[in-house]
Amino acid sequence: MRVDQVAWYLKPLYWLYSYGLGYLLIVWFWFTRLSCRVELVGAENFAPYPSCIMAMWHTENVPCFASGFFRRTGKRYALINHPTWFMRPTHLLLYALGVERLVLGSTGHEGRRAANEVVGYLKQGWSTHINPDGPAGPRGVLKKGVAHLASQAHVPIIPVKFTVSRQLVLPRTWDPKRIPLPFSKIKIIFGKPIWVSQDDLDAQLPIIRAALM
Repeated sequence: MRVDQVAWYLKPLYWLYSYGLGYLLIVWFWFTRLSCRVELVGAENFAPYPSCIMAMWHTENVPCFASGFFRRTGKRYALINHPTWFMRPTHLLLYALGVERLVLGSTGHEGRRAANEVVGYLKQGWSTHINPDGPAGPRGVLKKGVAHLASQAHVPIIPVKFTVSRQLVLPRTWDPKRIPLPFSKIKIIFGKPIWVSQDDLDAQLPIIRAALM
């Protein structure tokens, strides 16, 4: 069931779940962001481009959110996100973190339409954030979607990695999830831009993967 297909009689409970958990996440990430020291390394790799694709493995998402990534890069973001009902708290969190547009879609859930819509935003000067191994893995296995977006929109892929001085790791998740602890140091490392065209798309895939490792 999609977030926009919840039955009317379930909506009170759904709003309680969505906004209750959503605001708890917002408060936690807000506190972590304020208490952590954040350093940007390689900002010159994305600064010249008004529109780019920020690519990072799924395991980097929590450090990304905790660092205040979207506002720190100074870009306007349109993101593809899963439309399933239980993702609503994450949608609220992303809006609070500075994402201006969420395009709902995923594999099996109008993913192609969502990708085409994000390409339109990229051509208008927006940027996006994507996990090339998401949303369900396998971990570190690069899917072609990121390269297709870059070639269609004619924008660079910026590989992004995070180091965290103090963190919890949840090993039983497929990523595994890395949760920065308050008062730690988060370093955001931006790699050199990678340009992809339809003619060299397959040849660029191992280069993209190597840059993310």
